[in-house]
Amino acid sequence: MTSRTSAPSALPLSHAELIRYSRHLVLPAFGVEGQERLKAGRVLIVGAGGLGSPAALYLAAAGVGTLGLVDWDVVDRSNLQRQVLHGTEMVGRAKLDSARARIADLNPHVHLETISARLTSANALEILTGWDVVLDGSDNFPTRYLVNDACVLLDVREPFEWEIAHLAGARHIPLGQLPARLSELEGHADIVVYCHHGTRSARAVEFLRAAGYSKVRNLTGGIDAWATQVDAETPRY
Repeated sequence: MTSRTSAPSALPLSHAELIRYSRHLVLPAFGVEGQERLKAGRVLIVGAGGLGSPAALYLAAAGVGTLGLVDWDVVDRSNLQRQVLHGTEMVGRAKLDSARARIADLNPHVHLETISARLTSANALEILTGWDVVLDGSDNFPTRYLVNDACVLLDVREPFEWEIAHLAGARHIPLGQLPARLSELEGHADIVVYCHHGTRSARAVEFLRAAGYSKVRNLTGGIDAWATQVDAETPRY
């Protein structure tokens, strides 16, 4: 699960919502303000399967105001013993259709945004932009890496390398220019640094941490590992 933005501003609760969420409202550390913040929140779930199903149900029941679901598959009978968002009558239907019906019945106060697509390196940044929290409910490692790295990304290779291949949406600051261009990076942002194989990016991570950037990580194996393990269409050199 990756946080993307600061906490959302509160939205007032209707009378019906005050009744629905009454057990939340009496919690001393939560109360009306906490519930109003949930109502203002936007959470995207990638995958409406075994992991995304219970997450979607609990978030909807709790009162998260806007839920997003990314999925491209249909409900199969073999899904039903673990993908609790779906029922028998939805077998053969799109999982997003099943999710829409179930969440509307569970909590009509929740706005559901559905995205019928397989997450790829070409569309990840567009899909994952604009959410307070992105929850990874995928069942494969390539999608998991996409979710993580679309929410953070910094390329410290040389310009000629950038021209050969780079990750969509990455910020390009060659390692030698990094000390002079620190102001271009947000101090509290989650940053994943990458180079060709991971050596230069490891040095960049050490430098950034020393400069006070605490949420910095190195993409092990660099863009070459990305090409071999995540996106085979990324050119190698």
